[in-house]
Amino acid sequence: MPTLKDIAQLAQVSKATVSLALAGDPRISAETRDKVTAIAEQLGYIPNRMAQGLSRARSQSLGVLFYGGLSNPLEDFFSDTLMGIGHEALQLGYNVVLLGFSQQMNGEQTDWTEQVMRSGVDGLIVISMTSPLYGFEKLLAMRFPIVFIGKRQVAGTAPLKVNEVSTDHYGAGRAAADYLRRLGHAELAVVAPESASDWMEERIHGFLSVDRQLLRELNDRVYYVAEEESAEATFSSMLAQGYTAYFAIAPHLGLSLLQALQQQGIRVPEDVSLLVYDDFPSASLQRPPLTVLKQDMRALGRLAFQRAIEMIADPDEEPKHILISASLVERESCAPAHRREI
Repeated sequence: MPTLKDIAQLAQVSKATVSLALAGDPRISAETRDKVTAIAEQLGYIPNRMAQGLSRARSQSLGVLFYGGLSNPLEDFFSDTLMGIGHEALQLGYNVVLLGFSQQMNGEQTDWTEQVMRSGVDGLIVISMTSPLYGFEKLLAMRFPIVFIGKRQVAGTAPLKVNEVSTDHYGAGRAAADYLRRLGHAELAVVAPESASDWMEERIHGFLSVDRQLLRELNDRVYYVAEEESAEATFSSMLAQGYTAYFAIAPHLGLSLLQALQQQGIRVPEDVSLLVYDDFPSASLQRPPLTVLKQDMRALGRLAFQRAIEMIADPDEEPKHILISASLVERESCAPAHRREI
């Protein structure tokens, strides 16, 4: 049976455009509507009855819920991602309704069903910085259109049974190691927070996956840094090993490591290279400016919105997990390797 995706591919437009065109939406040009309609008739497309009902009852609004307390740099993640959502919403004439900020701790069982349904939104985008997520089980069982930004486990659901748009953290780790290897660095180390999240661990595993030696030496190559008091001792022990390049998997660790290197008289990038995940406002202002692997937060928002529109048009479509690659921003903290005397 032909689907919206089949029509979209032949018409060379998005599924959201196909849905709006078939619904006779005036925002779609007559030329595009005629083209889409002709292809649908040619294929024998039969509209999903549930989708038709949703179309008639749509409020032309999408809800956004931030799951996790806001603090720097999470404010940047939220605001940039929301900008991506807003840009797409403007193009299709949708309203964006901010449903609130959740600071639930793991184990809390608030049900979001009533709040979301009362808001009248057609779908929901959840921007999350914690895992697992609670309170969405009923909405998912109802096949209410929800897209989660960030690869997060949703309580009460099987893995990958929800719509997710996230950065490819494993791929980012591999990209970091590949970049440092191209610069000639063989002695590599990873710096991670003691309470590393699942997606941070994916960056570590991706980094170590580039060759078997790194994997064999996993326990020696990864340094988990605790809070302030013991961080100094961890850095001192690590810096004494003679690594020529470091990958800090979070911005605050990159800044702390840069300070520790400078305090010990180790020059960046003359003596060692430093690569940081993710970009942040002051990264380019450091001395030296930090080379980073950057998430495209606006793209996360844009793709999440597009996916939500697809789900509104076709609630029976199977969930998808969409990954976005991080991009390398070269500045001055990484340079070709050479031997450093310890």
